[in-house]
This record gives sequence, C-alpha cells and structure tokens, in this order.
Amino acid sequence: MTPHASVTDPDCRLYKNAPGDASRLAYLGHVLMDNRQGLIVGEQVTTADGTAEVDAALQLVDELSGAERITLGADKGYDRHEFVQDLRDRNVTPHVARECKGSAIDGARLGTSAMS
Repeated sequence: MTPHASVTDPDCRLYKNAPGDASRLAYLGHVLMDNRQGLIVGEQVTTADGTAEVDAALQLVDELSGAERITLGADKGYDRHEFVQDLRDRNVTPHVARECKGSAIDGARLGTSAMS
C-alpha cells in the first residue's frame, strides 16, 4: 500500500486546492446555482482528478431541462478553450473570469476588442 492511499476508502484521491497548499485525500463537491435566486439547481460529488470540475459542470448543464439559451458564470479555473466551446455548443453563454494570458474568452464577444 502506498502512503497516499486511504485504508478505508480506496476511491479517495489526493487533491491540492492551490499551489503551496498541502495535498490531502478528498472528494470534490460541485454545485450549480441559480444566480438570480441563489437556489441550488444541481449537485454532484466526484473523485478528485485534473478534470473533475469541468466534467461535472458540463454534466450538470446537460441535466438542466429547457431549450432556451442560458448563461453560466465560472471562475478563471474554467477558462479553457475546450470547456468554453463545449458550453457554446450546448447553447450556453459562458461568463468566465479570464486568465491573464491565453484566455478562451475572446474580447470581441465581451466588447473589449481593439478599436481601429
């Protein structure tokens, strides 16, 4: 047995929240909330891996009913080209905080494109 494995829960994975934080055995909890009313509209628990947050977000969006366009707000950890495109393919407008360099959110859609 490795020193980083749980003796009681073999599905538990090492997770580090941020650089410099200690790693610990954990699961990840994900919540999709209605921004206007603050109500929980979806939840999910996953094993901690490198794509759990993005995968869970897409699954939670897929579980929503309705065909009308919705918006999804997310922090800069979700500023990934494939994720943003997957949202757009699902008729979801992404409102994702932008990374400083290499953002998946283009300035033209935000009204911040350079003026000529």
